[in-house]
Amino acid sequence: MDETDIRLCQMLFANSRIPIRELADRLDISVQATHRRMQILKEEELVIGFRASLSLGYLRAIRVLIEGVSKGRPEDVEKALRSNDKIQSIFIGEGQLQYFLEAIIHDITDLDPVVAFLRNEANIPTPNVLFHSQVHFGKKMLDTGYKGPSELSRLDFQIIHVLHEDARMAIGDIAEKCNASARTVKRHLDRLIEDGAVNFGVDWRPGNASGMTAMLGILLKEDANPMKVRNELNQRFDGALFNLTMVSNISGLISSYAWSPSIRRYNELLDGIKECDGVANVLSAVLRDGWVQDTWRDKLLREKAEGRTGPK
Repeated sequence: MDETDIRLCQMLFANSRIPIRELADRLDISVQATHRRMQILKEEELVIGFRASLSLGYLRAIRVLIEGVSKGRPEDVEKALRSNDKIQSIFIGEGQLQYFLEAIIHDITDLDPVVAFLRNEANIPTPNVLFHSQVHFGKKMLDTGYKGPSELSRLDFQIIHVLHEDARMAIGDIAEKCNASARTVKRHLDRLIEDGAVNFGVDWRPGNASGMTAMLGILLKEDANPMKVRNELNQRFDGALFNLTMVSNISGLISSYAWSPSIRRYNELLDGIKECDGVANVLSAVLRDGWVQDTWRDKLLREKAEGRTGPK
């Protein structure tokens, strides 16, 4: 794994359906080399698969990051986290049982039950909740807006459900699974993408990466301009930072997943970030494991595709 792989992952995290040729053009490498890099990412199980989901904008749902240290046994904590259909991703830090969780909630009223669950079932006594405001993968900012109709057709749901297992599936294969023509499927999918009804992401395992993957909390000085700092970080460390996420409920904090090929380069990365104008300090935790799992929105998608529910 190298910096080109990180840039490839950035683009796939933002939109895992980007055509190979477009990925190759952005990376300034050949189509064959790009395809091989994607194959290696899957062979090494850093990337398990490419997923499609109903967008947060369509669902009017909220994504939150929750961090905390558990006092429970790892196997018990893992079992509990896997049972909660609001928790989408679980990443585990080295050393003490530090967890970085991404939850998808219907609305703000879901937050208290999720926090109570983490305290009581996952034995995380003091979970810290962060609300994402902007998420950048390289130069690409995730757009969670939705501008389509209030309800999608059953074929729309079927298309997204088919892509949930393989977001890179060809139009012809989608059409066959949906028992529709390729032209009809393409028209529906183009509209879903244009309206912002579907998200294309990656199921990844940071513990399988060569080198070191870490969660960073970048603390800013009181007088710092967060956008300016984010732009400088993106420019200087584009091949090391998977993403840069602005946090709305904690002033002066940017979170990020980072990668380094060695401990020495990892320490150099942290020192380099601290030297950036406006950065006060960097908190970091090396990740040893993690996974992405289905949530209530994936269950809803399946039910909609099967025609088993009414309007959202």
